[in-house]
Amino acid sequence: MDDDADVFGPLLGLEEAFTSKGRKVGYEDGRVSGSQDARAFGVGKGYDVGEEIGFYLGVALMCRRLGLSAQKPKAAAAANAVLAIAEALPVRAPPSRQCDVVGQLESLRAKFKLLRSLLATHSIPEFDARRKFAAKHLTF
Repeated sequence: MDDDADVFGPLLGLEEAFTSKGRKVGYEDGRVSGSQDARAFGVGKGYDVGEEIGFYLGVALMCRRLGLSAQKPKAAAAANAVLAIAEALPVRAPPSRQCDVVGQLESLRAKFKLLRSLLATHSIPEFDARRKFAAKHLTF
């Protein structure tokens, strides 16, 4: 009987050993794959947000260059507020979670809407990531 136990002993734990090893390898592969997917998603979203901020900056700089401060001082103040908020946004990931990037983006969008309404023109479109060539339709 002892000879039978010695023969089948290594086979009895074989399934458990393979399951344990497969779980470890699968977990590590999933962690690496998830990290790569998260990085690709983050880069894409970062590009989208950068594109939106660049649009707002471009319109605000255009307002400043056209000299709106004499014609429409409230619109010039709104353009300056858009510039100040956009320039205060972090370019890289903030070192701590104390920086409220989402709140700053919401504030930037609100100031841009205010700027559009103060200019009283519908020629400045709202930012739309799907419409890549909105800037060529800008008129003042």
